[in-house]
Amino acid sequence: MKRLIPIALILVCVLSACGSAELSAEEKRNNFDLCKINFLKKVDQNVYDNEKDFYEKQAQEGCSPLLTANNQQVEIFVQPIPSPPPPKELKKNATGVSFDSVCALVKKAAYAHREFRGDDDSDDIYDRWYGRIRSYFREAASKLRMLDGNYTNLIEQAEDASLRARGVNGGLTSSEKALYSACNISEDLVYEDFMKWLG
Repeated sequence: MKRLIPIALILVCVLSACGSAELSAEEKRNNFDLCKINFLKKVDQNVYDNEKDFYEKQAQEGCSPLLTANNQQVEIFVQPIPSPPPPKELKKNATGVSFDSVCALVKKAAYAHREFRGDDDSDDIYDRWYGRIRSYFREAASKLRMLDGNYTNLIEQAEDASLRARGVNGGLTSSEKALYSACNISEDLVYEDFMKWLG
């Protein structure tokens, strides 16, 4: 008879909450918060700083199923992956400057080596190369200051790049990488293009 009591207790437990796949509200919230943290870790800090609202909303939407998920649903949940924001369609201000025009300059800096094709025997090629690249970033910083919105971080990156940028041949600085990322310019494609230019 004594052996029947533990078995009976186990059956009651299985048929009740002990066997439930449900999670508490706190557990669901913890899963959601962890999902958001992991999501935002995948976003470059410089990009996040300039697109905070976009990525916060994306994380919220991507992780929201965890707020109601049970154990089984959590196990098969696929962690969302950040996607870049759509190209900025900013209204031009009185100066006629847009974010696209800033990115056009960053793109010129990224592919500046094309301007020196067939001129690589010159003694001062690297000085002129770096000077040209830096001039694009200097102009980009100037244009960023004319835009509406908070571009403080990108302005700082452009100003730094205008002093230290060396292009793909000299090793990209963190500032150049941040500006490439903000303008959806792929570093891999820039390097591939550079290698093609080298022949």
